[in-house]
This record gives sequence, structure tokens and C-alpha cells, in this order.
Amino acid sequence: MKKHTPGFSSITQRIVLVLVLIILPFNIISIIATVFSLQNARAQMVTSVDNLLELSMQQLSGRMNSMNDFFYNLGSVYPDFKLYREQGERTADLAMAESNLASYFNTTVQNDAFADVLFWQSGEYGRTYIGMSSLENEKCGRIFDCKETLKAWLETEEKDKYSTWGIAEVEGMTWLLKVYRSNDFYYGSFISLDELEHQLKKACSYAGLEIRFSELHPQTGKEPETAAERGRLFVEKESRTGNFRIQASLPSSEGYTNLTPLQILCIGFVFLYILLIPILIYLIHKMVLNPLKNISRAMEHLRGGEQDYRMEMQSGDAEEFTAIGEAFNSMADRIKELRIANYEKELERQRIELKNLQLQIRPHFLMNMFNLLYSFAQIENYQDIQKLALYLSEYFRYIFQSGKELQPFSQEISLIQKYLEIAEMRYPGCVEAVYEVDPESLETFVPPLLIHNFVENIFKHIVGYGKKIHLRVEAYTDGEETTFMIVDDGPGMPEEMADDINQGIFRRKEDERVHVGIENSYRRMKYFYGEKGSLTVVSQPGEGTCFTIVIPVKQPCTETGTFEKQPV
Repeated sequence: MKKHTPGFSSITQRIVLVLVLIILPFNIISIIATVFSLQNARAQMVTSVDNLLELSMQQLSGRMNSMNDFFYNLGSVYPDFKLYREQGERTADLAMAESNLASYFNTTVQNDAFADVLFWQSGEYGRTYIGMSSLENEKCGRIFDCKETLKAWLETEEKDKYSTWGIAEVEGMTWLLKVYRSNDFYYGSFISLDELEHQLKKACSYAGLEIRFSELHPQTGKEPETAAERGRLFVEKESRTGNFRIQASLPSSEGYTNLTPLQILCIGFVFLYILLIPILIYLIHKMVLNPLKNISRAMEHLRGGEQDYRMEMQSGDAEEFTAIGEAFNSMADRIKELRIANYEKELERQRIELKNLQLQIRPHFLMNMFNLLYSFAQIENYQDIQKLALYLSEYFRYIFQSGKELQPFSQEISLIQKYLEIAEMRYPGCVEAVYEVDPESLETFVPPLLIHNFVENIFKHIVGYGKKIHLRVEAYTDGEETTFMIVDDGPGMPEEMADDINQGIFRRKEDERVHVGIENSYRRMKYFYGEKGSLTVVSQPGEGTCFTIVIPVKQPCTETGTFEKQPV
């Protein structure tokens, strides 16, 4: 039987390979397109946020420049401011200048969108003015509260650090601040970065946007090293007017929310192709591979000798597989019919062969008996002639009774005893027989004359030997086997002849076969028992011969007396 070689010899493996080779290129293209689409979406998101920050920074820079110009021109354009800043004593003119200045600051804050807060603080007079726009957001709360918070902060020394525009944290509020100083007189502007953050988030279309104002400078577009900030994209803009930066961050996945229909389609194809392979494999396995496996399994059963095994057709099978199944069942029926016919022919052939073997025995045996009768007639020994005639009658009755092919060994041993009695008539005092037979072996069925032929063979060589022969016939049953032994101390046989018999070889000599009776017994034993029956001989020239026959204990058919034989 040819063995399977390793590799893609299975039809399942080949189908999977074909599916993968067909779908994989499209899947790779879809994956590449998807990756490109996702990268493009992220790039668009970064570009959009970058543009938003750029616009906000430009607007913020414009406001800071406008405030710088405002304070630069304040002293030269507005004399009340110069007077209030430089006057040492508190006079009516100074009070008037202070009132005019407060009104001017308040009008500027309310009408111009440059600053959210304008202020001055006079250390000499201990007075602080804060002018505010209508700013009101979640962090600042009411304007009054915001004023009080800023006034308290201006009384600290922190304001001295902001000679340039910078970031100030004032009690949870973030401001862009610049402070001018003239002796103990401070003035400047606040721009609310909380309000700017609110406006940026409102203008941005991406959820999860976070805005930070700081002097830190992380690299644009790169993820920070901290685990808490992994998975986010960062964009920043550095101010050219002040010492600060605006940084925006948002989740990397946020870019996927604004994918185009084409990009979504590409991503859908990727998942479709991934799901398509196992689905196709399942469908092919169910509709193609399972029927093929059923066909292969049915062939294995039939090859294993299960002649009655038939394929069962399923309702969902394809027409082609149904036709194959029906053809297989029809072929199996035909094979069974042919095997039965061949078996019957073989049995008939074997029966004919057995009859021929039996016919070979009879002429051989009868020739010896007729020679013996002739010898008795020559000496007019009528009494022995009668005994011999009676023996021959029983012999033929044993051979032809009921047409049975097998007989109990009890009848065989009875026939052997009568034959030895006849032999004693022919060769008086030449043979002494001993029988060692257990009762169980007498019930063993044997082919007629199976043991008799070996006993008879002894007397073919008795003439001219000149010595008395001691013969022992043994029979015993052990388990499932019965052993027969025919032992004599006669002339024996050559070693080469004994070896041939042990090997089942019977040579011809001068166109006649040697040991016809032994060969006949051997062939009939193999016919009935096959390899379970054995014949061995041990012989030494001048010392004797021992034939051993072992056959299984089998129950014959009650009607025919024959063993049930298995099909060949």
C-alpha cells in the first residue's frame, strides 16, 4: 500500500491554500489601503488642529501686539495717565486724572477686544484699579469674584516676573499676563487663557481635545514617554511675542471618527476578508469535504472486508455526491455478489479436490488389501480371508457413511485397530501396538483415514526389516488443540526426506510420488485446518520415526459433519 507523503496531500489543505492565495492579495491591498487611510486621517486631524492653533496664536499675537502699542502710546497720547503716574502729591487734579484714567481703561476694555483685563496699581497711594470686560466662564465665575482674585494676586511679588508676556496661574485660573513698572506704579493687561481654551474646544470638531499653556516644549507630533499620555497625538505652537506655548493633545483614535466613506469601505473590506476565509472553509468543508470523507471512509470499510457497509446519502448533499454514493452502494452490492459467487466456486473446487484425494486413498489401500487377500488365498487361509473381508466391509462403511467429510476420531482408532489385526495376519509377530488415547480426543472430528495413512505407511517398509516393530498411537487434547502421535522403532527415513515432509514437499521418483498416503493426509489436513493444522516428523535411520499431527478442536456442522469454512 502506498504511503502518504508529507506536504499538501490532503484535499482540505489544498483548498485552504487556494483560498488563501486568492483572498490574501486582496486582503493585503485592503490592509495597505486601510493603514494608509488611517494614517491619512491622523495626518488630517493633526493638520486641522495645527491650523486651529496657528490661527489662535496669530489672533493672540495680534491682541498682545495691540496691548503693547496701547501701553506704549498711553503716556504720550493720554496726559492723565502720565500725570497720575508721575504726580507725587494727592491733589484735586490728580483725583480728576485718576477718575478720567479709570473711565478710559474701562471704555477701552469694554469696546476693544484686545484685553480681558486692564489694571494699574499705585504703591504710593495704595490704590488698585481693575477694568474688566464682560468675561464670565466656568473658572472665573462672577466678574466681581474675579476682580477680587486678581487684586489679591497683584499685591504679591509674583507680578515682578512678568516683564514679558507669560503664563500665570491665579487661584485655578490661567492668564496671559504682561506687567509694566514705573517705580512703585504697576500697570498691564490680563488675557484669559481659560476663555481661549473654551473657544478652541468649541471650534474643534474632535472630541477629547485637551489644551495646555506652558513653557514646556515637548516635541511636536510625538508621544511623551509617560505611560499616562501614551496613545495621544500632540501639536503645539510657540509664541513669537511671548514666552509661552500652546499645546493641544487628543487621542490617536479620534482621527478615525472623520473617515471618508471610501476609507470606511476599505476598512470594511479588511474585516470582510478576514471573516470570509473561515466562512468559506466551513462551507467547503460542509458541502465538499464531508461528502468526500464519507466516500473515503466507505472505501476503507469495504477494503477492510465489511461487505455490508453502505453509504448513507444526506438530503443536503450535491447531486454529484449523491450519484457517487449510489454508484458506490451499487458497486458494493455487486462486489458482494461476486465474492459470494467466487466463494461458492472455490468451495466446489475444494470439494472436488477432496473427492479426488479420497479416490487416491482407496486404490492405494485396496491394492494392499487385494494383495493380502491373494496371499491368504494362496495358502488357503479361509478364516483370515473372512476376517479381511469383514474388515474391508467396515472400511468401506467408514469411508462412505452419510457422505460426511469428517468423522469422530473414535471411529478412526477403531479402524486402525482392525487394520493392525489384519497386518498381524500378514506379518505374524512383526508388530506390537500400544494405544494411549484420552477420552476427550475421541470426540475430535478428523478427516477419514488421516491417522490411518501414517499407520499403514509403516507396513510398506516392514518387509525385509527383520525386526519386530513397536508401534505407539497417542492422542490427547490440550485446550483448543488435539495432538496425535504415531511412533515406531522401525528403519526410519533419510534426513532429507524428513525435512521435505516437514516443509510440505513431496518429491517424485520415477514418475511416481513417494509417500502417497502421507501426502494425501497432509493436503487434506491443510484443506480443513489451514495454518492451524501442522505435521512434523522426527526420524533417524535405524532408530525409528515419530509423526506428530496437531489440529484445532472445532465443532462441525451438525447436518453435514463438515467445518464451516471462511471465504477465501
